[in-house]
Amino acid sequence: VEQVLPHLRPIGTAIVALVVLRFLFGALLSRWHMAQPNEWLLLIKNGALVKSGIGMSCFCPLGAQVVRFPSTMQETTFTASQATKQRAGVSVTGKCYWSIYRPCVEDEDGPFRAFKSLTGLSDGDFTTGNEKVQTLAISTIRDTVSKMNIQEVMTSREALKERVKKDITPIFRGWGMWL
Repeated sequence: VEQVLPHLRPIGTAIVALVVLRFLFGALLSRWHMAQPNEWLLLIKNGALVKSGIGMSCFCPLGAQVVRFPSTMQETTFTASQATKQRAGVSVTGKCYWSIYRPCVEDEDGPFRAFKSLTGLSDGDFTTGNEKVQTLAISTIRDTVSKMNIQEVMTSREALKERVKKDITPIFRGWGMWL
């Protein structure tokens, strides 16, 4: 057959070369990841954050993985019931807004801590984050109200809010969350 069709040999070689190039190009493109403008993208290698950002794109080298999750702000409500110093029962209802902590020069791995702390985040499920916010806010409010009298609770709402925010912000930051 080679002697009968020697002029087709270069064409066959070219076709094989094109198939190989197409395969290599496809393999290379499969390692390129792009996040939507409202999504976090984390590049993780050997269990450490390499790069993170909202709406960014990157090439994922072998041995690394890419994680994407929404960057939207979340809202959760809660109600805390507690007795004051005078044993008067008080019920405090509140609302918290939270998001994933944005990295800064001093602390670049906030989104990675959130990914590790909040189960289901990569699936867009913020249930764990909402539960953490509710639990921490309720316990802080109960502690604060138990040390106040009824008049302080009724007239110092802003002070109560600032105390709760001051107490829980460092904990949230450790989880990669911003309140």
